[in-house]
Amino acid sequence: MSCASDRGPVDFKFSQGYASRVLLEAKLASNSKFWSGLTKQLPTYLQAEQIDKGIFLVACQRDADLKRIPGIRAIAAEISQASQVAIEVVVVDCLYGPPSASKL
Repeated sequence: MSCASDRGPVDFKFSQGYASRVLLEAKLASNSKFWSGLTKQLPTYLQAEQIDKGIFLVACQRDADLKRIPGIRAIAAEISQASQVAIEVVVVDCLYGPPSASKL
């Protein structure tokens, strides 16, 4: 299936046959279109592909990124219900190095 020119393809598609399909959209938490990835892109991709399961993967590279995501699972649940799909949020902590001694 080709994608419309106003949006690119979903980041990853996983399937085990036709009945078990999942789309994954990945975003850096620092990305200016971070929230749009969850609220618009992933639901649109799911609808276009007629798939009812999606994963929104968030990569956090800085402490400030972790502060952007409180409540993200509740927002995903609302979008899931409104779109009649199941969106799971996966947060990946990509902070580099050991924690600062002041945070121990």
